[in-house]
Amino acid sequence: MQPFHRRAAQAAICLALSAPFSHAVAQTPVQAGPGYSGSVTAIGSNGQASGACTIPAFQVGGGTPPPVFTCTTSSASNYAHVQAGRAHAGGGYALANGSNQNMGLYNTFFTSTLAQTAQGYYIVGNCP
Repeated sequence: MQPFHRRAAQAAICLALSAPFSHAVAQTPVQAGPGYSGSVTAIGSNGQASGACTIPAFQVGGGTPPPVFTCTTSSASNYAHVQAGRAHAGGGYALANGSNQNMGLYNTFFTSTLAQTAQGYYIVGNCP
């Protein structure tokens, strides 16, 4: 089965080629065996669904959907960030993991605030 975004794109193409149709409706994915499934249907300007533009069930993924990631911040010396695995050292500087943003000198005297915006991805500063 194709991922949801590909199915939605197919519905959009179908809509673009079918002037009387105004929009597409994606059925909310529901648990179906090991994954989640749903469908995308083109809806005409008169409110009726088009069998010609209906895209059959699709699978979103397997198992339980991942939890929503919550951004967190940590303030510490650049040395402590490297030791904690939030940053790495290079050329005498501390660099945030993921973004590789320069945090300043890699020592215990320079401090930085890092925001973890995704698993293993840090930026210098606070959460966006």
